[in-house]
Amino acid sequence: MKIFIAIHFDALTHMNTKKMLMNLRDDLKKESNAGSFAPQENMNMILANLGECDERRMITAVSAMFAAAKDVSLKPFDLEIDRVDRFQTENGDTWWAGFKKSELLAKFQRALIERLKEEDFKMEEDKFEPYIELGRRIETDTKPFTLEEPFKVMVEKIDVMKLRFGCGLTSQESMATCKLG
Repeated sequence: MKIFIAIHFDALTHMNTKKMLMNLRDDLKKESNAGSFAPQENMNMILANLGECDERRMITAVSAMFAAAKDVSLKPFDLEIDRVDRFQTENGDTWWAGFKKSELLAKFQRALIERLKEEDFKMEEDKFEPYIELGRRIETDTKPFTLEEPFKVMVEKIDVMKLRFGCGLTSQESMATCKLG
């Protein structure tokens, strides 16, 4: 199974966040000639992508998540979505909603990566960019922009998520949750 650790914005606790993200995605879709746009249930901020793991490795990842949260005394915290931007590629761009810099989030993500490395997970050394993907392979004349009013989001949990594939669709399921505070 493919797993990742993320801030998962579920529909029950983050209805307004989901609605705002869907509006950003739908506005981008209206201005696009082509693209694959993220379904509502797949909108989350990935903190660590672990790839293929068996159940034993998934349990190890869960332990690393809890240990990293304890290492930095992680409690519920606010983030702000403040812009829409893109990663440019040859096959169309990946568009995303970006977050204002958060020292606490960056500290937790570094602690998480270190804990995962200690457990022999192969982690990429890329600079962490907190974002929620809106779509891939998007062709549009739209330019990246800053939101007129940043959108506050309360983070109260971190999840180990599993990707499920079937019938040409990809879905995500929370396998374990670390409630903050």
